[in-house]
Amino acid sequence: MTEQLDLLLAEADKCFDRGELLLARSKYRQALWLEPSARINNCLGMISFRRGHLQSAIKSFMKAVDEESQNVYFWVNLGTAYGQYEDFEKAYKCFDEALCIDEFCWEALNAGGSLYAERGHWAEAEVMFNRASLIEPYNTDLLNNMGNVNKFQGDFLEAKKKYMKALAVDPKNSNLLYNLGCLAQSNGQMEEAIELFKKCLQIDEKNTSAKHLLSALKGEDTAAAPESYVTELFDAYASSFDKALEFLGYDIPKHLHNLLGSSDLVLEQLLDLGCGTGLSGVEFKDCARVLTGVDLSSSMLQMAKKHQIYDHLHQAEIVKFLIRDEGQYDIFISSDVLSYIGDLEAVFSAAAQRAAPGARFLFSVETTTKAPNFQLQKSGRYSHSIDYVERLAGLTGWNVENSKTVNVRKDKEKWIEGAIYLFTLS
Repeated sequence: MTEQLDLLLAEADKCFDRGELLLARSKYRQALWLEPSARINNCLGMISFRRGHLQSAIKSFMKAVDEESQNVYFWVNLGTAYGQYEDFEKAYKCFDEALCIDEFCWEALNAGGSLYAERGHWAEAEVMFNRASLIEPYNTDLLNNMGNVNKFQGDFLEAKKKYMKALAVDPKNSNLLYNLGCLAQSNGQMEEAIELFKKCLQIDEKNTSAKHLLSALKGEDTAAAPESYVTELFDAYASSFDKALEFLGYDIPKHLHNLLGSSDLVLEQLLDLGCGTGLSGVEFKDCARVLTGVDLSSSMLQMAKKHQIYDHLHQAEIVKFLIRDEGQYDIFISSDVLSYIGDLEAVFSAAAQRAAPGARFLFSVETTTKAPNFQLQKSGRYSHSIDYVERLAGLTGWNVENSKTVNVRKDKEKWIEGAIYLFTLS
């Protein structure tokens, strides 16, 4: 039996390393039947975690710690799963348990710091990461995490120091090069950012986010920002998103509500395209009986869920959702979302296909007079010409009922010019 078990485990490990998770799970389960062990339960937990099955992952990790309670890595894995499940109290208890077993377990400190960072608790994250760095001062993942915290706190100089220290250890780390490129872009050091994104792509040519930002900095127009770029961007900012927008003077949902007009209007179905944390849903909650939200970012959707105003929430790209959905909607809203899409024809057309008779479409754009249609800006966002938006409305079955020029939000203390629109179905 021992020889058969060893063979099964070796095969399962190889499948796991190759990313063949279902095959690996099958082999681990066979091995578990031959001889139950904490290691196998931990591996099954890791598979469930990677597949997004958090409850199943937690059960497997709990079995692992029950069988081998002094294994710090099992506790870290269980804590990480609890963190993703948003049971934060249990997550931190697991990390504390690992540190009680081994006070030098930097993995527990790193995992705890990462969870604090995901929740926007920057000071607590910094404390955990600093403790971990005393144990592992040259760990690139840890240094990268520390740099990210510095960046979100606005300390770009310290962030750059952390990234550069990590890059000295691992000069071909494409993620570090990308982060340094984003930092240079934020600082207005565009030539430096271009070189960093080029180096990143030489190592990882599949990094679509680096490709997108490189195109933006070189003045090359593209049809839309890659889904992966938008997802990563808003997953990272979800916890601090609302506060950041308040600081930037963002009030587009209220502007859109005012453009709609009648305060007594109550429609049946509302679709919030790119609902984010739910700011538009809060503003429009009394305008429809059923609210549906769609967003690419799972972290943003988790924040939106907390408002308890949406009847349905979906993780999807908005055009793909509109194409596959079979519902009809009386009102569409899209606040500060179309700035990540250049060519708006697919959005307008797909919304028209899902529109009920007399439907309304409220949205905002950043505007430009420098391009006939749209322009990819150095920020990685798109601006649109007013003529393009209004021309496209007629081509896709919409009427321009009303529009207004507005300040979208601030960027480096300067207002970004934009426009809000109310379309009605032709």
